[in-house]
Amino acid sequence: MAFTINSIEIYSECKFRKVVKPGKYTFVSRVEDTNGFFGKNIMVSAIVGKNGSGKSSLLELIFRMINNLSAFMVIGNRRPSAAKMFYVKGIRADLSYEIDGMCGILKSRDMSMGLEYNDEKVCFGEPCEEFTDYEDCSKTNNDRKIELMKQFFYSIVTNYSLQAYTAEDYKNEKVCEITKEGKLTEKTETGIWINSLFHKNDGYLTAMNLNPFRNNGKIDMVIEARLARQQGGRSISITSYHFLY
Repeated sequence: MAFTINSIEIYSECKFRKVVKPGKYTFVSRVEDTNGFFGKNIMVSAIVGKNGSGKSSLLELIFRMINNLSAFMVIGNRRPSAAKMFYVKGIRADLSYEIDGMCGILKSRDMSMGLEYNDEKVCFGEPCEEFTDYEDCSKTNNDRKIELMKQFFYSIVTNYSLQAYTAEDYKNEKVCEITKEGKLTEKTETGIWINSLFHKNDGYLTAMNLNPFRNNGKIDMVIEARLARQQGGRSISITSYHFLY
């Protein structure tokens, strides 16, 4: 088992919970696939619930956490054909995962983030008492960023529902820009964070890709087919990354 997301713990102060109650949500039951049905190093999990029970809200909290970490990773890097990244305020949650037997945890504390993996402890954003013994990586070089992202995972999210991930639904969320010095500054004008997670070319510094590509909520299958071919060609060159589909 090379990679799994183990759980997400959501705190009562966390925004965007909607109907999701505070608490710890576990994704892995640890039942071994003795027959090898899914193939080597493949783990399948499912979130099951009634309509309106918060399944999408739970996933979107994870998306916001990954977006916020990625927003620090792209500082100082050009991202051709990609929308600008924004940091989403108000997230208070812990995302636990495991890679090759080593446990990691991504912690969101509103304007601060912490990442633990093996013996590594790093933080980003504003000073936070909880992260006083963490290495501040709000502004670091690309070599260090690459090492940090090797301890995380890349997510490919596919949702062809016409109502999903429409930019208009996220326009009222408070976001911040991140300066070249790694400082968070609140954006007064509209900044829609989810737009930056669609098709882009940034060397996989952004740890998530949303599919299909949407232009103001519209899906063009001709464009999607072309982007899929480009994505497939780039994926051939990837030698070390852990994927969540």
